[in-house]
Amino acid sequence: MNIAKATRQEKKLAGNVKVAFNNGSKGRLRSTVRDYVNSYSARLVAAAEAVDSCKRKTHKDVLQIAREMNVWRFCDERVDVNVAFRQVPPQRGQNAQYDIRARVTLSFGPENQARQILVRNVLKAMWRTSQAQTMLDGGRTRAARLVQDFYAEGYQHTLEADIYRCFPSFDNRGIGNFLCLPEKVTRHVLGASSLNLHPSRQCRKEVLYHSPSLPCTPMEQFMEMFGEDWDPAQLGLIEGSKASPFAAELLLAPVCEALTKSGLGRVVNYADNFLLMAKSKSELKKLTNILRKGLHTHPAGPLQVKDLRNVTKPQMSFEFLGYKFLPAGDCLRSTWGEKAETKARKLRMYGHRVLTSGMPIKTKQREFDLIRQKHCGIVGAFPEWREGKSFHQTKIRALGRHLKRNTGATT
Repeated sequence: MNIAKATRQEKKLAGNVKVAFNNGSKGRLRSTVRDYVNSYSARLVAAAEAVDSCKRKTHKDVLQIAREMNVWRFCDERVDVNVAFRQVPPQRGQNAQYDIRARVTLSFGPENQARQILVRNVLKAMWRTSQAQTMLDGGRTRAARLVQDFYAEGYQHTLEADIYRCFPSFDNRGIGNFLCLPEKVTRHVLGASSLNLHPSRQCRKEVLYHSPSLPCTPMEQFMEMFGEDWDPAQLGLIEGSKASPFAAELLLAPVCEALTKSGLGRVVNYADNFLLMAKSKSELKKLTNILRKGLHTHPAGPLQVKDLRNVTKPQMSFEFLGYKFLPAGDCLRSTWGEKAETKARKLRMYGHRVLTSGMPIKTKQREFDLIRQKHCGIVGAFPEWREGKSFHQTKIRALGRHLKRNTGATT
């Protein structure tokens, strides 16, 4: 079967899933979902997309992955675990210790990616999210516009909230029941407990190689360093999976919908970040309670609010998703946040040191081109900042004068 024919067949199967979902019959929906994940056409489409992003893979690899794919069973393909470690200063007479401060992310090969894409395509067929959710519908740009629109409507009391360990907090059984996915598919594709995990090369190079203790395998040593955090790290949705963002959006949709339908204010959601906006302090407090209750009683939870920060009153500036919002009467003017501004300033300072040093002109030109590209990327991440483009051009033009001055001096 060729890809074009498989794509047409896959669309028909996805249409059946969508019809069953809209009809509200869970029994029929589970049946159509099983038909979809068992279909060779759907597996072939998923395998083609997964292999397309991998180098040194051919059409034969696509066919082999599609034939051997079975989301009901364990996949023995190696999965690399990536973790950012922070070394803790050792006390006298003790060995060096490492503390895990970042989320655990996994790097997948084409076989696991194909399985995730297959489940993701099923979730797309059941797609029904809240208007407040922006991660997969316009992204940060739409979120910034919604914030400005709601502020102009008078919702000027704001509060930012995050979900504590969002992906690991979801219960795997609850995920399957809520999304009408078979339990085995949920466990083997959306969860990390049945993956063939290995510490990544970077982890082995930076941490495991220098550790004084030497257990039987690097994986045992890796698990020992995690300690009590290892088992919780394998729960819930997988960080780095192609299916996890879609599953999380569907799982959080009822919470966003309950906040919107309360009539107490407005909400903007991006992944696990919530911005609650109300016309009064009392309404904002009620919205916060609805958020807490919705997360705590979630069918795939319970989930917890990490912290409540940036509680602002009218005419106060605040930050959200990297943007900084500045009041201008009853409207908001958006610019970049403090972190991005600091990052760009350090980049320009580095460029100044390079361009005023004794490096060869060709090296300076190469470094200047890289700095200009990186600076453009930092500023370009904030399309709602109207003055961003002119700011970038002004700063880079000023930085480039050092290059021209040095070039003129050498000639």
